[in-house]
Amino acid sequence: MVTLYDYGMVNHLPDGILMRALGQDEYYALLNNWAPESTDEQRSYKWTDANGVRVFQVLEEIVDRGLASDGFAGLTDDTIARSLFTSGRAAMYQTGSWGGSGQLEQDNFEVGYFYYPPINEESYGQVGSWLANCFVAFDRGNLEETKQVLAFIGSREGTKIYSEANTAPPGRSDIPTDELAEFLPAQIVQMVKDADSAGAPPLFESAVPPDLLNLFKRVVGEVLNDLATPEEAAQQMQDAWEEARQG
Repeated sequence: MVTLYDYGMVNHLPDGILMRALGQDEYYALLNNWAPESTDEQRSYKWTDANGVRVFQVLEEIVDRGLASDGFAGLTDDTIARSLFTSGRAAMYQTGSWGGSGQLEQDNFEVGYFYYPPINEESYGQVGSWLANCFVAFDRGNLEETKQVLAFIGSREGTKIYSEANTAPPGRSDIPTDELAEFLPAQIVQMVKDADSAGAPPLFESAVPPDLLNLFKRVVGEVLNDLATPEEAAQQMQDAWEEARQG
């Protein structure tokens, strides 16, 4: 398997594993119990619990079983990763929902998609999603006009235009899929239907503070490169979560 290291190997791959190794309550607890205002019930779930350690065990197994390409840790370019796959030098290329918009058509590949399988009976979630991003605009003396532009971008019609322009799932859930089918590829429309039926919990990488996300990425990298055991990785995460609670 090849993928962009910083974006796929230590972000998207662990995102998928987290939802499939943890139960729903456990998943949301670890998204939130780093905060000083988190509850005692949320704090009862720990990275060092069996399912938390299991996240890192799966990553370790991926490398131990030879599923990651040799030298994957230095692979930082998506174009290189994709070319290794299209040239037959890699068996799998990991990408995201945008891959359903014809990304590999120029290489004459028929592209489909599947979701990571569950790891245990308590696995939570199938379709992960980014939390809504905010719009940022600088006040240059046209505040009311700026508000009107931002209101349109976030509106139903503005969202449709944006979705059509970048061939990606829309950031709103109130646009019928038959309307989306008028301008989005069939696979992207099906992904929207999947999210409608299965739900779309927030991805870990979109829900925790940047400093804790960067720590997680570093710890994942240590496990992938055999610099830390799953147990050591889980303990690092738990220590950081407890320190963050102190404010």
